[in-house]
Amino acid sequence: MAEQEQDAIFSRYGLKFNPFPPAATGVAIVRNLWLPDSWKQDLTQRYLQLAASRGDRAMAIVGAYGSGKTYALSWIAEQLLRDDGWQTFKFDNPGLAFYDLANRLLRRVGRYELAKGLWELLSAQNPELKGNSGQLISPSFSDWLALVKTRTARDQFLPRLTGAIKSASLTDDEEIAHRVARIIVETGDRPYFEYRDFVAGRPGSLVAEQEEAAYFKTLIRMLDGVYGGKGVAFLIDEFEDVALQKRLNRKQSHEYMATLRRLLDATNQENFLVIVSMTPEAYVQTISIDPSLEQRFVSPWRVPELTGNDAGRLVQHRLEEAREEPRDGLWPFADNALDGIGPTTVSSPRRLIRVFWQALATAVQTNTDPPISDDDLRLAEQAAYPASA
Repeated sequence: MAEQEQDAIFSRYGLKFNPFPPAATGVAIVRNLWLPDSWKQDLTQRYLQLAASRGDRAMAIVGAYGSGKTYALSWIAEQLLRDDGWQTFKFDNPGLAFYDLANRLLRRVGRYELAKGLWELLSAQNPELKGNSGQLISPSFSDWLALVKTRTARDQFLPRLTGAIKSASLTDDEEIAHRVARIIVETGDRPYFEYRDFVAGRPGSLVAEQEEAAYFKTLIRMLDGVYGGKGVAFLIDEFEDVALQKRLNRKQSHEYMATLRRLLDATNQENFLVIVSMTPEAYVQTISIDPSLEQRFVSPWRVPELTGNDAGRLVQHRLEEAREEPRDGLWPFADNALDGIGPTTVSSPRRLIRVFWQALATAVQTNTDPPISDDDLRLAEQAAYPASA
C-alpha cells in the first residue's frame, strides 16, 4: 500500500520515482551512464593511449570532492574497459598495504571460484591433474575436491599442481607455485579466503615473507588466465583516503608507497591497467612523497567543471530514467530551472543532483503543482547548502 502511495506521489510529476539521490557523499549510479561528450572524448583518447603503451600503464583521475570522479570511473569500467575485453575490479579505498588489496581482491573473486578456474585452466593443459586411472574419468571440480580430501591424495597432487602452475607461467618461483597449489587443493576444507591468508609471515599464510611483489604479479597472471580477454584492470576510487601523508605514520607511508609501486611495476610487466581517483591535494602529496611517480602515470585527467549545458543534460538524463512516458526538456521542472541556482552548484555534479533532489522532495511535501520553478530551485539550494546562500 505504501509503495502504491509513493508511486502516486511521483506520478503527479510524471515520474515513477525520485531520480535524484539525497546523499551528499556521492551521486548514485543510474542504469545508463552518461557523461558530457567532451569528457567521453578525452577519457577515450587517454584510455587508447594507455592500452597501447609499453611500460607503466596507469592513470590518475584528479578532482575535488563531488566533481564526478566516481561516476567517471564507473563509465570507464562499463563503457571502455569491459566493452574492450578487460576484466575490471573496482575498489573503494582498499587500504594501505599489499595484504589489504589482496584480501579485498580475492575475497571478491571468491576462493572456490578462483580455485575452480585455476584447476580448469591447468587441467586443460595437463589432463592427468583430474585424477588417476580407476577414478572418475572427467570429474567436476567438486568431484575432484572429494578425491583430494585425504593428506595422501593431497601430497600426490600438490607436486603435480606446482609443476603445472610453473609450466603455465603463472610464476617461476617454486614456493609461490606451491602456495597457489595449496589454494586449489585445500578449497574443499576452506572454500573462502580470510584476511590472515595474505599477511606474509603468519602461520598458514598464502604469501611468503618478502615475496609480496612476486606474489602480486602471480595474482594478476592467475586472474588473467582464469578470465581471459585483454587483461586485468584495477579502478581504485577514493584513493585520497590513503594518500594524505598527514594521516600516515612513517610505517604506513612506506606501506602505501610500496603498494603503489607494486601496482605500477605490475602494469609494466603484465596484462594490467591501473586507474586511480584522488583529490588534487592527495595527488600533489603523493608526488611530493616520491617525485618519480609523476613520470609513471599518464598525465592526470583533471575532472572539468560542468558547463550550464552539461548540467542541463545531466538532469535531463536522470529524469529520463524515471519518467512514466518519454518527454522533452526538464519537466517536471521549468525549462529555466537552472537559472535559480548559482554557478558553484551548476558546475558540481554532486551539488547539482542534491539540489534537484531537495527541490522535488519539497514539491512533493508541499503539494506544489508542476512545473517546479527556478525560484523553487533557489530555495532548494539555500536549504541544501546554506553557507553558499
